[in-house]
Amino acid sequence: MTDVAATNAAAAAGPMSSFSMVEEPLDLVRLSLDERIYVKLRGDRELRGRLHAYDQHLNMVLGEVEETITIVDVDEESNAQSVRTVNRKVPMLFVRGDGVILVSILAPLLFYIVVTGTDNKHSCRYRHRRAPCKHGLLGNAT
Repeated sequence: MTDVAATNAAAAAGPMSSFSMVEEPLDLVRLSLDERIYVKLRGDRELRGRLHAYDQHLNMVLGEVEETITIVDVDEESNAQSVRTVNRKVPMLFVRGDGVILVSILAPLLFYIVVTGTDNKHSCRYRHRRAPCKHGLLGNAT
């Protein structure tokens, strides 16, 4: 199925379908666009920033980035280890995908909502905070 056909099929299925259809691991990254994420890199580097763009190789463009580098120094005479961290802030950063070990979402994408109405109580669990539930309710994540 082509991208255009898939997009048209998702639009015809309703607003929830584009968020509820997670078929590949990168679909979860897609849901994290414009959200704050945590990226662990090779070389004891960690990034926290807003995901602006990515591709299938996990090359990413992050904004408002906080980088933490962990450095372990070993004293050759006593073999004592000292661990120190270096932090820096970068307004915009390109991350090459081959150095990525882990990507995690910092902002809660999923939340639990319970609505009590005059007729019945129902709950809509584990939905993306930008998408309405099957009953058309849209809330904000806390």
